[in-house]
Amino acid sequence: MAQSSTAPDVITIVELVSRGRFPHQRLLRQWSRADEGAVAQALSATATADLSRR
Repeated sequence: MAQSSTAPDVITIVELVSRGRFPHQRLLRQWSRADEGAVAQALSATATADLSRR
């Protein structure tokens, strides 16, 4: 992932936050309920859940 403060225009906020879960996934990178919960918690903690589809 690029190390800039500007997010690419082609992904949503929830997709961007989800990319932070990659280091926590197994070898085959299967998305889990724990990943879903962590992303939801991060969006809630930053008060950005209502913007997640932007």
